[in-house]
Amino acid sequence: MKPSVAALVVTGAMLAAVCQPLGASSLTQAARPAPQAVASDLTQLPLTGEVLQETGIADTLADLVDDDDIGDDIVGEAGAASSTSSASRHYGFLSRQGNSRAPVARWNPCTSIGYRVNPTGGGSGATAEVKVAAARLRASTGLPLVYRGTTRVVPGKGTAAYPNDTQIVIAWSKPGVTRYLPRARQGQYAVAGYGGGSWSTGYDAKDRKWGRFVRGYVVLNGTYHFAHGFGAGPRYGWQGTRGQLIMHELGHAVGLDHTSDRSQIMYPTMTRKRAVYGAGDRTGLRYLGRANGCLYLTPR
Repeated sequence: MKPSVAALVVTGAMLAAVCQPLGASSLTQAARPAPQAVASDLTQLPLTGEVLQETGIADTLADLVDDDDIGDDIVGEAGAASSTSSASRHYGFLSRQGNSRAPVARWNPCTSIGYRVNPTGGGSGATAEVKVAAARLRASTGLPLVYRGTTRVVPGKGTAAYPNDTQIVIAWSKPGVTRYLPRARQGQYAVAGYGGGSWSTGYDAKDRKWGRFVRGYVVLNGTYHFAHGFGAGPRYGWQGTRGQLIMHELGHAVGLDHTSDRSQIMYPTMTRKRAVYGAGDRTGLRYLGRANGCLYLTPR
Protein backbone atom coordinates (compact mmCIF):
# COMPACT_ATOMS: atom_id res chain seq x y z
CA MET A 1 0.00 0.00 0.00
CA LYS A 2 1.46 3.37 -0.99
CA PRO A 3 1.88 6.07 1.68
CA SER A 4 -0.68 8.84 1.50
CA VAL A 5 1.88 11.58 2.02
CA ALA A 6 5.54 11.57 1.15
CA ALA A 7 8.46 13.94 1.24
CA LEU A 8 11.22 13.89 -1.30
CA VAL A 9 14.37 15.91 -1.41
CA VAL A 10 15.74 17.62 -4.44
CA THR A 11 19.14 18.80 -5.35
CA GLY A 12 20.69 21.85 -4.01
CA ALA A 13 19.23 21.99 -0.59
CA MET A 14 16.16 20.06 0.24
CA LEU A 15 13.51 20.03 -2.44
CA ALA A 16 10.70 17.99 -1.00
CA ALA A 17 7.87 16.55 -3.01
CA VAL A 18 4.51 16.23 -1.32
CA CYS A 19 1.96 13.59 -2.17
CA GLN A 20 -1.61 14.73 -1.69
CA PRO A 21 -4.07 11.92 -0.82
CA LEU A 22 -7.21 11.56 -2.91
CA GLY A 23 -10.08 13.35 -1.24
CA ALA A 24 -8.06 15.70 0.94
CA SER A 25 -8.86 19.34 0.27
CA SER A 26 -5.55 20.77 1.40
CA LEU A 27 -2.04 19.72 2.31
CA THR A 28 -2.79 20.33 5.96
CA GLN A 29 -5.46 17.65 5.80
CA ALA A 30 -3.10 14.99 4.52
CA ALA A 31 -2.97 11.94 6.69
CA ARG A 32 0.64 11.49 7.72
CA PRO A 33 3.65 13.56 6.65
CA ALA A 34 6.79 11.55 6.00
CA PRO A 35 9.93 12.64 7.87
CA GLN A 36 11.56 15.62 6.21
CA ALA A 37 15.07 15.01 4.96
CA VAL A 38 17.71 17.65 5.36
CA ALA A 39 20.37 18.62 2.92
CA SER A 40 23.97 17.65 3.30
CA ASP A 41 26.27 19.84 1.28
CA LEU A 42 28.94 22.28 0.41
CA THR A 43 32.34 20.74 0.09
CA GLN A 44 35.62 22.23 -1.08
CA LEU A 45 37.80 19.90 -3.08
CA PRO A 46 41.25 20.22 -4.64
CA LEU A 47 40.88 19.36 -8.31
CA THR A 48 43.38 19.09 -11.14
CA GLY A 49 46.05 21.03 -9.36
CA GLU A 50 43.94 23.96 -8.21
CA VAL A 51 41.47 24.25 -5.40
CA LEU A 52 37.93 24.25 -6.71
CA GLN A 53 34.93 24.58 -4.51
CA GLU A 54 32.16 22.12 -5.14
CA THR A 55 28.66 22.40 -3.88
CA GLY A 56 25.26 21.02 -4.52
CA ILE A 57 22.18 20.37 -2.53
CA ALA A 58 21.39 16.77 -2.05
CA ASP A 59 18.02 16.27 -0.55
CA THR A 60 18.97 13.57 1.83
CA LEU A 61 19.94 13.19 5.47
CA ALA A 62 23.30 14.69 6.31
CA ASP A 63 24.44 11.49 8.01
CA LEU A 64 24.00 9.49 4.80
CA VAL A 65 27.50 10.64 3.87
CA ASP A 66 30.16 9.10 6.07
CA ASP A 67 33.42 10.95 6.62
CA ASP A 68 35.29 7.86 5.50
CA ASP A 69 33.57 8.02 2.13
CA ILE A 70 34.57 11.62 1.51
CA GLY A 71 38.30 11.01 1.69
CA ASP A 72 41.19 13.18 2.82
CA ASP A 73 40.82 15.79 0.06
CA ILE A 74 38.13 17.74 1.86
CA VAL A 75 39.15 21.28 2.73
CA GLY A 76 35.82 22.09 4.37
CA GLU A 77 32.19 21.06 4.42
CA ALA A 78 28.90 22.31 5.78
CA GLY A 79 25.20 21.51 5.69
CA ALA A 80 23.02 23.20 3.09
CA ALA A 81 20.74 25.81 4.59
CA SER A 82 17.12 25.62 3.54
CA SER A 83 17.05 29.39 3.20
CA THR A 84 19.41 32.32 3.21
CA SER A 85 16.69 34.84 2.55
CA SER A 86 14.90 37.41 4.64
CA ALA A 87 11.43 38.82 4.19
CA SER A 88 12.68 41.23 1.53
CA ARG A 89 15.24 39.02 -0.18
CA HIS A 90 13.84 35.77 -1.47
CA TYR A 91 16.96 34.24 -2.97
CA GLY A 92 20.38 33.00 -1.89
CA PHE A 93 23.67 31.78 -3.33
CA LEU A 94 25.20 28.31 -3.06
CA SER A 95 28.72 29.63 -2.57
CA ARG A 96 27.63 31.40 0.60
CA GLN A 97 26.41 28.33 2.41
CA GLY A 98 28.05 28.56 5.81
CA ASN A 99 29.81 31.84 4.99
CA SER A 100 27.67 34.85 4.10
CA ARG A 101 30.77 36.84 3.13
CA ALA A 102 32.19 34.34 0.65
CA PRO A 103 32.49 35.49 -2.98
CA VAL A 104 29.42 34.70 -5.04
CA ALA A 105 30.10 31.93 -7.57
CA ARG A 106 28.70 32.35 -11.08
CA TRP A 107 29.37 31.36 -14.67
CA ASN A 108 31.32 33.58 -17.04
CA PRO A 109 28.58 35.14 -19.20
CA CYS A 110 31.06 35.98 -21.95
CA THR A 111 31.84 32.36 -22.90
CA SER A 112 29.46 29.72 -24.26
CA ILE A 113 28.20 27.25 -21.65
CA GLY A 114 27.47 23.94 -23.31
CA TYR A 115 24.98 21.54 -21.79
CA ARG A 116 24.05 17.98 -22.66
CA VAL A 117 21.21 15.71 -21.59
CA ASN A 118 21.31 12.04 -20.73
CA PRO A 119 17.58 11.30 -21.17
CA THR A 120 17.76 7.62 -20.17
CA GLY A 121 15.16 7.08 -17.45
CA GLY A 122 13.68 10.54 -17.82
CA GLY A 123 10.54 9.47 -19.67
CA SER A 124 8.95 10.84 -22.80
CA GLY A 125 9.65 14.49 -23.54
CA ALA A 126 12.44 14.76 -20.96
CA THR A 127 14.99 16.39 -23.27
CA ALA A 128 12.41 18.81 -24.63
CA GLU A 129 11.55 19.96 -21.11
CA VAL A 130 15.23 20.46 -20.27
CA LYS A 131 15.54 22.66 -23.37
CA VAL A 132 12.55 24.74 -22.29
CA ALA A 133 13.95 25.12 -18.77
CA ALA A 134 17.38 26.07 -20.15
CA ALA A 135 15.79 28.67 -22.45
CA ARG A 136 14.00 30.22 -19.48
CA LEU A 137 17.25 30.25 -17.53
CA ARG A 138 19.07 31.87 -20.46
CA ALA A 139 16.39 34.56 -20.74
CA SER A 140 16.57 35.36 -17.00
CA THR A 141 20.38 35.44 -16.72
CA GLY A 142 21.76 36.29 -20.14
CA LEU A 143 24.04 33.28 -19.79
CA PRO A 144 24.92 31.80 -23.23
CA LEU A 145 23.61 28.28 -22.60
CA VAL A 146 24.02 26.16 -25.71
CA TYR A 147 22.50 22.70 -26.23
CA ARG A 148 25.23 20.28 -27.39
CA GLY A 149 23.14 17.13 -27.74
CA THR A 150 22.81 13.98 -25.68
CA THR A 151 25.41 12.07 -23.69
CA ARG A 152 25.80 8.82 -21.78
CA VAL A 153 27.51 10.56 -18.87
CA VAL A 154 25.81 10.46 -15.47
CA PRO A 155 27.40 12.97 -13.08
CA GLY A 156 28.81 11.26 -10.01
CA LYS A 157 28.98 7.84 -11.68
CA GLY A 158 32.41 6.38 -12.45
CA THR A 159 35.16 8.46 -13.98
CA ALA A 160 33.65 9.36 -17.36
CA ALA A 161 34.58 12.92 -18.31
CA TYR A 162 32.28 15.50 -19.84
CA PRO A 163 32.73 16.03 -23.59
CA ASN A 164 35.11 18.90 -24.33
CA ASP A 165 32.30 21.20 -25.46
CA THR A 166 30.15 20.54 -22.38
CA GLN A 167 30.11 22.27 -19.00
CA ILE A 168 26.75 21.08 -17.60
CA VAL A 169 25.17 17.62 -17.77
CA ILE A 170 21.56 16.87 -16.86
CA ALA A 171 20.78 13.18 -16.31
CA TRP A 172 18.35 10.76 -14.70
CA SER A 173 19.49 7.82 -12.61
CA LYS A 174 18.37 5.24 -10.08
CA PRO A 175 19.43 5.63 -6.43
CA GLY A 176 22.76 4.00 -5.67
CA VAL A 177 24.13 4.31 -9.21
CA THR A 178 25.66 7.77 -8.70
CA ARG A 179 27.03 9.27 -5.51
CA TYR A 180 24.52 12.09 -5.85
CA LEU A 181 21.55 9.75 -5.41
CA PRO A 182 22.17 7.46 -2.42
CA ARG A 183 19.83 4.58 -1.75
CA ALA A 184 17.07 5.38 0.69
CA ARG A 185 17.32 4.07 4.21
CA GLN A 186 14.55 1.85 5.45
CA GLY A 187 11.43 3.86 6.19
CA GLN A 188 12.69 6.91 4.31
CA TYR A 189 12.24 8.25 0.80
CA ALA A 190 15.00 8.40 -1.77
CA VAL A 191 16.49 11.64 -2.97
CA ALA A 192 14.53 13.22 -5.83
CA GLY A 193 17.45 15.07 -7.37
CA TYR A 194 20.73 16.87 -6.99
CA GLY A 195 22.09 20.05 -8.54
CA GLY A 196 25.25 22.03 -8.08
CA GLY A 197 28.64 22.74 -9.54
CA SER A 198 32.33 23.40 -9.07
CA TRP A 199 34.16 26.68 -9.27
CA SER A 200 37.56 28.29 -8.97
CA THR A 201 38.51 31.94 -8.38
CA GLY A 202 37.66 34.58 -10.95
CA TYR A 203 37.80 38.38 -11.26
CA ASP A 204 35.64 40.91 -13.03
CA ALA A 205 36.81 43.97 -14.97
CA LYS A 206 37.03 45.97 -11.72
CA ASP A 207 39.21 43.25 -10.11
CA ARG A 208 36.44 42.21 -7.76
CA LYS A 209 36.77 38.60 -6.66
CA TRP A 210 34.14 36.02 -7.58
CA GLY A 211 33.78 32.28 -7.79
CA ARG A 212 34.00 31.19 -11.44
CA PHE A 213 31.95 28.11 -12.26
CA VAL A 214 33.72 25.52 -14.38
CA ARG A 215 31.29 22.60 -14.12
CA GLY A 216 27.64 22.05 -13.33
CA TYR A 217 25.43 19.01 -12.90
CA VAL A 218 21.86 17.94 -12.37
CA VAL A 219 20.93 14.35 -11.50
CA LEU A 220 17.25 13.47 -11.15
CA ASN A 221 15.73 10.33 -9.69
CA GLY A 222 14.28 8.31 -12.56
CA THR A 223 12.17 6.18 -10.23
CA TYR A 224 9.84 9.09 -9.49
CA HIS A 225 7.34 10.04 -12.17
CA PHE A 226 6.06 13.57 -11.83
CA ALA A 227 3.49 15.15 -14.09
CA HIS A 228 5.07 16.42 -17.30
CA GLY A 229 5.21 20.04 -18.34
CA PHE A 230 5.32 23.37 -16.55
CA GLY A 231 1.75 23.77 -15.39
CA ALA A 232 0.43 23.68 -11.83
CA GLY A 233 0.42 19.89 -11.73
CA PRO A 234 -2.15 17.50 -10.26
CA ARG A 235 -4.34 18.23 -7.26
CA TYR A 236 -3.66 14.78 -5.84
CA GLY A 237 -0.62 12.52 -5.87
CA TRP A 238 2.91 13.86 -6.27
CA GLN A 239 2.71 17.64 -6.20
CA GLY A 240 4.54 19.79 -8.73
CA THR A 241 5.80 18.80 -12.17
CA ARG A 242 8.91 17.51 -13.88
CA GLY A 243 9.37 20.99 -15.34
CA GLN A 244 9.36 22.55 -11.88
CA LEU A 245 11.95 20.04 -10.70
CA ILE A 246 14.26 20.65 -13.68
CA MET A 247 14.03 24.44 -13.27
CA HIS A 248 14.81 24.14 -9.57
CA GLU A 249 17.88 21.96 -10.08
CA LEU A 250 19.21 24.06 -12.94
CA GLY A 251 18.93 27.02 -10.57
CA HIS A 252 21.38 25.25 -8.28
CA ALA A 253 23.65 24.43 -11.23
CA VAL A 254 24.13 28.15 -11.90
CA GLY A 255 24.59 29.12 -8.26
CA LEU A 256 21.21 29.70 -6.57
CA ASP A 257 20.42 28.33 -3.12
CA HIS A 258 17.04 27.72 -1.49
CA THR A 259 14.58 30.28 -0.22
CA SER A 260 11.77 30.17 2.35
CA ASP A 261 9.30 31.89 -0.02
CA ARG A 262 6.78 29.34 -1.35
CA SER A 263 6.14 31.38 -4.49
CA GLN A 264 9.70 30.93 -5.77
CA ILE A 265 10.99 28.04 -7.89
CA MET A 266 13.89 27.74 -5.42
CA TYR A 267 11.54 26.98 -2.53
CA PRO A 268 12.77 23.64 -1.10
CA THR A 269 9.47 21.80 -1.50
CA MET A 270 7.71 20.92 -4.72
CA THR A 271 4.28 22.48 -4.53
CA ARG A 272 1.24 22.80 -6.76
CA LYS A 273 2.00 25.96 -8.71
CA ARG A 274 2.91 26.96 -12.25
CA ALA A 275 6.59 26.40 -12.94
CA VAL A 276 7.64 30.00 -13.50
CA TYR A 277 10.32 32.07 -11.80
CA GLY A 278 9.20 34.29 -8.96
CA ALA A 279 10.48 37.80 -8.31
CA GLY A 280 13.18 36.52 -5.94
CA ASP A 281 14.31 33.86 -8.40
CA ARG A 282 14.62 36.46 -11.15
CA THR A 283 16.59 38.87 -8.95
CA GLY A 284 19.06 36.18 -7.93
CA LEU A 285 19.44 34.88 -11.49
CA ARG A 286 20.00 38.38 -12.84
CA TYR A 287 22.81 38.88 -10.32
CA LEU A 288 24.40 35.58 -11.40
CA GLY A 289 24.22 36.46 -15.08
CA ARG A 290 25.40 38.96 -17.65
CA ALA A 291 24.48 41.98 -15.52
CA ASN A 292 27.72 41.65 -13.51
CA GLY A 293 29.99 41.33 -16.53
CA CYS A 294 32.68 38.97 -17.75
CA LEU A 295 34.94 36.93 -15.48
CA TYR A 296 38.71 36.48 -15.90
CA LEU A 297 41.25 34.06 -14.49
CA THR A 298 43.46 36.81 -13.07
CA PRO A 299 43.01 40.45 -12.02
CA ARG A 300 43.05 42.90 -14.91
